Amino acid sequence: MSKVAKTGKVITGIVRFSFANVFEPRMNDGDSVAKYSVQLLIPKDDVETINKIYAAEAFALQQGMEKNKFSKIPKMYKRPLHDGDEEKDDEMYEGFMYLSAKTTQRPDVVYEDRKPIIDTEDFYSGCWGHASITLYAYKVDGATGVAVALNNIMKTHDDEPLGGKRASAADDFAVLDTEDFD
Repeated sequence: MSKVAKTGKVITGIVRFSFANVFEPRMNDGDSVAKYSVQLLIPKDDVETINKIYAAEAFALQQGMEKNKFSKIPKMYKRPLHDGDEEKDDEMYEGFMYLSAKTTQRPDVVYEDRKPIIDTEDFYSGCWGHASITLYAYKVDGATGVAVALNNIMKTHDDEPLGGKRASAADDFAVLDTEDFD
């Protein structure tokens, strides 16, 4: 692990967004309240962002210890950053580290010029940009770990939507002869 950061906050380099749920809160497994969430796919060659996350993780663990959540830094705990090549059997994750970030407060989602994204179809799973996240330690029901809070998102550019392109209703129903419905 790299050196300890002075804060748990990280502004990422360019990441790809997946499982983007940033305009409406949603209940996920294990959540007691609806949350906004996104998964960040971080290219493995973005060593700067990865090292920032490791440093923020060390900071979060130190803060957790100081706030009496645990008496010493645990040897085993749930880590926020995962290796897509090792932990996922999905080509979408190849060459990426990934983490999930959540929040109960709606994050700001902006374009590069920092103007808000109003049209919810302009931000989707597959687009790229920067994220502001904060890592923090937790201890709940005997489980310890470091979680990631989602602060804000900046979209920088488009790409193919993850999960494939959605078909339009016109295309789906083009094969039907609607004159037969009369």
